[in-house]
Amino acid sequence: MTQLLSPKRLLAVSLLVGWSVDWLFYGKQLGISLLLFTLLATAALLALGRLEGVRPRLPNLWLLLPLFFFASMVFIRANPFVTNLNALAVLLLFAYLAFFYAAGRVPEIGVAGHFLLPLRV
Repeated sequence: MTQLLSPKRLLAVSLLVGWSVDWLFYGKQLGISLLLFTLLATAALLALGRLEGVRPRLPNLWLLLPLFFFASMVFIRANPFVTNLNALAVLLLFAYLAFFYAAGRVPEIGVAGHFLLPLRV
């Protein structure tokens, strides 16, 4: 089992990301807040990974493109149904990014794995 090099660093970043959820989402319309949170959470993941010596798998970083696309479409489109679909896509892509950050390949999990992966995460 691996141990974090700095639990205090993880706690500080987690508190920052948690505070950003409170500041960006509560009592506000879902819009550019989702894109800002996506950028912050992705930067936190990459920064903590780098500081802890966990390198991301480069073949899996393509997930960042659709992640940022769907996050930006939330504030471009105002249709509530499309906004909900975009937010769901962001959540699912975050699950894929977290699961495949440092190991594995997305195409290798099979059809059933694509449906079960968000539940595993």
